[in-house]
Amino acid sequence: MQWVLIVLGCAILAVLGVCVVRTIICGKRKPVCTLEQKTDARALRYGDKLAKLIRCETVSSKDDPSRDKFYKFQDLIAEEFPHLHAACEKHDFNGSLLYKWKGGPGQPIMLMAHMDVVAAADGWEHPPFAGEVVDGVVWGRGTLDTKGTLFSILQSVDEMIEAGVTPSCDVYIASSCSEEYGGEGGPMTAAFLKENGVQLKFLIDEGGVILHEPVPGADGVFAMIGVLEKGCADVHFVARGNGGHSSVPKKNDTVARLAKFVLAIEKKSPFKGEIYPALAEMLRRIAPTMKFSTRFFYANLWLFKPLLERVLPEVNPNFSAMSRNTIAFTRMQGSNGNNILPQEAWVNANIRLLGNSDPAESVAKVAAVAKKFGVEPEYDHATAGSPVTSSECDSFKLVEQAISEQFGGIQAIPYPVLGGTDSRNYVDVCDNIIRFCPLYVNRQQFNAPHGMNENLNASALPDAVDFYKKLIAKLNG
Repeated sequence: MQWVLIVLGCAILAVLGVCVVRTIICGKRKPVCTLEQKTDARALRYGDKLAKLIRCETVSSKDDPSRDKFYKFQDLIAEEFPHLHAACEKHDFNGSLLYKWKGGPGQPIMLMAHMDVVAAADGWEHPPFAGEVVDGVVWGRGTLDTKGTLFSILQSVDEMIEAGVTPSCDVYIASSCSEEYGGEGGPMTAAFLKENGVQLKFLIDEGGVILHEPVPGADGVFAMIGVLEKGCADVHFVARGNGGHSSVPKKNDTVARLAKFVLAIEKKSPFKGEIYPALAEMLRRIAPTMKFSTRFFYANLWLFKPLLERVLPEVNPNFSAMSRNTIAFTRMQGSNGNNILPQEAWVNANIRLLGNSDPAESVAKVAAVAKKFGVEPEYDHATAGSPVTSSECDSFKLVEQAISEQFGGIQAIPYPVLGGTDSRNYVDVCDNIIRFCPLYVNRQQFNAPHGMNENLNASALPDAVDFYKKLIAKLNG
């Protein structure tokens, strides 16, 4: 028995030794800590131009079929970017816009940013559609989601056309007016490309940004590039009963059963965490910037992967969302009266699905929990997650190089996009979908889209414009 313990102890020491060596080989790398961006005359000129786009209110809604505001926005684009508008072939899809900048015989690419925005409630520090520029900061709904990116694309192409640049391939610029509610703009544009035999080399849509410490412990500035996005299922879970008058309460009625179901899901998710290849690559790239104790685990996924899959989703909400399917309860309804026990009550579950997840199978896991409380599922809709764009493909590396050159050597980190984008409509015409906005933002700005006080530093715009120019130049060789 003593020899067994000795051998076991030596084996454990050997494994730990291997882990330490791998951690050392992984190395401690000091990332770029700050980006110096100046609020100079060029930045302020760009900021004023973006502010004009913000003032043209483009709130979209599936309940409003009118497209007048979006055609007004198209007119503004034609006015503010005259070289692009004059030189490019224009297509319109019920308010959604597609430009084609004719180039050489290379495989075409697409640059995307939607023009529509979500509504804005009261209480903003600066009115959401006033487009105010204060101390070098552009305020308003859409500055980040995604008129800041759209401006950068249009401005870069406008300047390149004015300078006489001809790209080595056709460059498409797409801007949907219905992205925020998953409308027809993206699908119609993608169908047009497919019907005309266009197969894109890559497309760049919204997704990651340039951010300081995107992962806790990574003390530096990184460019987060989305290489996949989650699918989505909306499911009504319904509890039924006999109802009655509230003066005679009933045990375990419809609302009570729904509440028990929701609490059961909150207490224990039916979905397990998974460090799939794209997420492992994110950890591998970020590991050298972490302290030794964290780097020790990330550099040795071959050993610690099962442990991290169990622990990290429980202690880090962002990692939980990236590593597994998630479920959030967003709406509830019972009776229409304060004194009526509802015969039927329901709660909506918004389920976000990783690309390798079958929507029906995932919903079934939640339904199995609901069944224990007498609650039944009713499908609303479901879309599967997107295919993964490899961080080893030529298109990703091209974008990665342009980022490094434009932004002072910062590192590109692939990651899963948790929300949905228009890019999901283009999988039939593009294998390499890259989700990245070349804007350097602070934490408040990062969290502002769809919330209050959305804003963007004008100093971020020149680098974003020059990034797209550098990308086109790289295509030209």
